[in-house]
Formats: sequence, structure tokens, C-alpha cells
Amino acid sequence: MVLAALNLVMKPTNLSPSFRRASFGITHTFCLMSLIVFASGCGQSETISEQEQEKTLKSAPNIVQLGPEDHQLFGRIENSSENPQTLATVPALTIRPATQTELGPEIQTASLELIRRLPAEKVPVTSGTAEWDLEQISALMTESEALISEDSEVPESTRLVRIRENNQRIVSLASHAISISYDEPDQVPQFNAAVHSLMEARFQLALQGDEAALQELYNDAALLAKQQPDSVAAVIASGTIVRLAEKLALRNEADSPWLSEHVRQAKLFATNFRNEEARAIVQLISAAELCEKRNIILPAIECYTVIQQTFPETPFKERIEASLRRVSLVNRKLTIEGPSIDGKTITLKEYAGQHVIIAFWSSKSHEFVNHLDVLNQLTKNEGYAVIGINLDSEPQNFQDFLSSHDVPGQHIFYPLADLRGANQPFAKQFGVSEAPSYWLVDADGIARATALSVEQLSKLPTQKSITAEN
Repeated sequence: MVLAALNLVMKPTNLSPSFRRASFGITHTFCLMSLIVFASGCGQSETISEQEQEKTLKSAPNIVQLGPEDHQLFGRIENSSENPQTLATVPALTIRPATQTELGPEIQTASLELIRRLPAEKVPVTSGTAEWDLEQISALMTESEALISEDSEVPESTRLVRIRENNQRIVSLASHAISISYDEPDQVPQFNAAVHSLMEARFQLALQGDEAALQELYNDAALLAKQQPDSVAAVIASGTIVRLAEKLALRNEADSPWLSEHVRQAKLFATNFRNEEARAIVQLISAAELCEKRNIILPAIECYTVIQQTFPETPFKERIEASLRRVSLVNRKLTIEGPSIDGKTITLKEYAGQHVIIAFWSSKSHEFVNHLDVLNQLTKNEGYAVIGINLDSEPQNFQDFLSSHDVPGQHIFYPLADLRGANQPFAKQFGVSEAPSYWLVDADGIARATALSVEQLSKLPTQKSITAEN
């Protein structure tokens, strides 16, 4: 691996909080922008002009000076008797090679932007320097971006081979840059950019089924966490492990061990890097939501609990509490009661003995319109009932939608404006922020799932029920 032989003991540097802060964006309610903010500043992402791309592609970079082999630069952490929850513990798992679609541009772009933000050199860089290595890495990443783009006419099999070769060259270049910049205080930005490039290259190689790259990625993250526990480089490496586990968990089936690995790494990151609050919370929420979607409840509860215990003053405190209440409903008796638009009281008790789908929906959701056929199939042919909880703010929108669409079931809609939309009491209490969202309640009134997809709904006729796992 790349870091052990260097004995990474960097001279103390006074890094500003902004230099060391990293955060990831997340869709839905909150977007926490920016990946890593370096000392050189965090401007807007640059866009390479088509002319520059063409120039780069016509003159593919050559490695004039070969860097040392990986095994000369990095040692291994093996057979450690230390904490068994070390970052170097790699699950014994088989990786399905990625397709071109899975090697999306978002994987490479982050590293490329970090390199572009480095201070401009006053004189041309020369071979053998960290700056030269990073220029070559930037060119290789630009070439890979062009290969991944929809406009590329290169066959997919050829693209994947060239991307893999580019990443292998990036590993060599980044390893060399690390070896000559790790103990130089004025080269901290270069060192961090090289570490990020190394991690990203191994990230992609692992996605393509390279088991050795996977092991090296874990080993590098473990060594950085041990030798430089408060460094930007350690955050970069450990964050890459979390992203890889998430990517593989999303790609694989529900029972994939990568889901538990995603949860484990997200919790480790929060424990080891408490100053990275925003990023740690985003990663834990992402892991919790994926577990909930797959109806694996205990790990989801653990993720939300870690947030509460580790970051008790987070601005997202109320959202975390509501989400925790929601996932804790699974396998418990559920009570639902609310008014219809005409003043009638709708209760879950009315449907005793029936399986009930709780549908949180909005008239503005085109996705919900597309799901109506599945809901009608379940109610008309399979004996399911539907209780809708509408999230509209205006009664007219709600009524117009019911008049123009075949929407099954009864629907809760509060007459008071203060209890509609985002303030809908049930949705607010349990942190339901997406429409549509579907829950499943069995014939005994027990909640069985709180994040059903339409695909899961469509399988209910054959599965009859859904069992939550702990």
C-alpha cells in the first residue's frame, strides 16, 4: 500500500478549519455542498473548454519518470491485534465488475477539481516533482471523463480497459507525488491532492473488480487514520471507503454484505472524525435510509442513534428524531386517525383484518400518478386497502386531483391550513419528506415497512407480506 514505508509523520501545520472541512451533498431536504476545501481556496468548479479537452486527448500524457512500485512506498497492516473495528478490516466479498454506466463522471470529477484548485506555478513544472505528477494525473482524469461521456464513440469494452489503465497510471503517479511531498509543509496541498487522486483511482479499480485495489484502499485508510488521525488526508481516505461501500451496497442485492459494511464504515467515520460533522451526518443518513428501504431496521436505528449521541447539537436534530421515530414503528402496533376533507374521521381501525398501504402523496407528484395502476391492482384484485395522507397545501389542488384521477382509498386532509403541506402532523412527526412514500400495515395493525418502493408494492401479490429484518 502507499503510505507505511514513508512513516507519515508530517511536520505540524496550523490548518484552518475551512482547510480541513469536507462535506458531501445529499438529495431530498438538505444539500451539503463541496467536497474538500483546500488552503488554496474553494472557488467555483472550472469547466474545461472543448478546445482544451481536444488538446489533452490528442496528446495523451506519458510517464517520463516512473515512480517507485507501490510495495516500495506502502507497507501493509496485517494480522493486527488492535481494535477489531479498524478501517483495515476488509469484508471477504466478491465484487462484480462495473459497467461503463456505473463509472459515472461524478467519480472522477472531484479529484480533478482539487487538482485544478492548486496554486498556479510561476514557472513550468518539471518531471520528478509532485506538481508534475499532478498535472499528469489531471490529464489522465480528463481523458477518462471524455471516455465516459455520452458523446464518446469508443466501444464500451475499450473504454473500460482504457479507464482501468488510466487509473493504474494514476496510482503510480500519485504514489510518487506522496513520497516526495509527505514531509514538506509547503507541499501540504499537493500531498492531499495526491492522496485524493490515489484513493479515487483505487476506488474505480475496485468498482471494476480489482480485489487488490480494494485491499490497498482499506490499508491506506487505516494507516492514515493511525498516523495522521486529524489530517485532511485521513478524512479523504476514510470517506472514500464509505463511498465505495455505499456504491457496492446500492449495486448488489438486498442481502449483500456490503450494506452492513456501509453502515459500519459510516459509523466509524463519525467516531473517528467528529470534526467532520456535516459529512459524517450525511453518510449516516444515507446508510440509514438505504437500510430502511431494504427493511433492515436495526442498522437504520443504529445510524440515527449514532448521530444523536455523537452530534447532539446538529441543526438537523429534529429531522433525525423524526426519522428515528419512523423506523422504530416497524413491527409495532400502529394508530392512524385524521379528518377527510369533508369532515369525516378516518382511522386505521376501520380496516382491521386487512393489509393496508399508507400512501403519503401530493397532487404535484408525477411519480404518484405513475403508481396509481399498482395501487388499484392491489385494492381491486388483492384485497389491500389504502389510506392516503395528502401533503398538499391547497384544498383545490387536492380535490382536482381526486376528480381527474382514479385514486383508491380514503384520504386524510386537514381543514386547518396550518396543518397542511410540510406541517401535516403525521408526516411531520415521523419525518416523511418525500411524496410519494409508502408504508405497509398488516391485518393485525402492525407496521411492517416504512419505505416501500413501487417495485416492492408490485411484488406484494406474490409475497403476500413483508418481514422486517433486524
